[in-house]
Amino acid sequence: MYSYNIHEIEHIVIQDSISVSQYIVNSIDFMFFILVPIQIKDDDFPESHWKLKLYQSNLFLYWYFFEIPFILNLHIFKISVIKFVPIALLLAFPIHFISATYLSLKFKHCLINLIGVIISLLILSDFTVQILRVLKNFGLIWSINEFILGLLIFSISNSMNDLVTNLTISKINPILAINSCLGSPILIILLGIGINGCILISQFHNHDAIKFNLNINVTISMLSLIITVAFYILYIPLNNWVLDRRAGIGLILFYLIITGVICSI
Repeated sequence: MYSYNIHEIEHIVIQDSISVSQYIVNSIDFMFFILVPIQIKDDDFPESHWKLKLYQSNLFLYWYFFEIPFILNLHIFKISVIKFVPIALLLAFPIHFISATYLSLKFKHCLINLIGVIISLLILSDFTVQILRVLKNFGLIWSINEFILGLLIFSISNSMNDLVTNLTISKINPILAINSCLGSPILIILLGIGINGCILISQFHNHDAIKFNLNINVTISMLSLIITVAFYILYIPLNNWVLDRRAGIGLILFYLIITGVICSI
């Protein structure tokens, strides 16, 4: 009976992990391909590739004419499915005729790219909402404070893209990365809270204000933000307008300390 050595077992485990990861990636790629319209050229893929064959199919084109209005209807028009399906089917053929007859190729490419961006944002928004609901349910099950969820889980998930972008930009131009780090909280605090507040208030029939409780956790977070800004204002001029390793280590330790204090309350 043949027995595997440790290296062969590691190789099998690695191959199985790669196969599972590739299957997950391919599934996600297929899902977004059928949901998000994109512009594909004939030389982007070989002729035998499934994406090119599916993209050149008229049936797949009609699927886009039905799927795109369906997603827009879920977010904007909110017509019932029973009424929406016959309307979408009746409008699909005239829209296809008009686009194929009267629209130029350049305009259609721009329109496809624009619609693809809008649909992708709507789909990602739906996924984000569902993930946040799942995390909030876990927080309720484990009796985690909503503020802790927002401070740790939600803020980290929202900031990962900014963190990667800022680290990448810092290798090119540190000033751009610093401005981006300072601009992100300004955008989130002013526009994020402001726009969300206007949307929520408009959804109430009597347009009441949103109730907000200023607890100790929020107070500590606001004070830490003020202290961080004051540190930038004082430390950078005193250090000859240079951000060094001491400042970076100090800010990381300050974040860990503030997070630990808030979690311990």
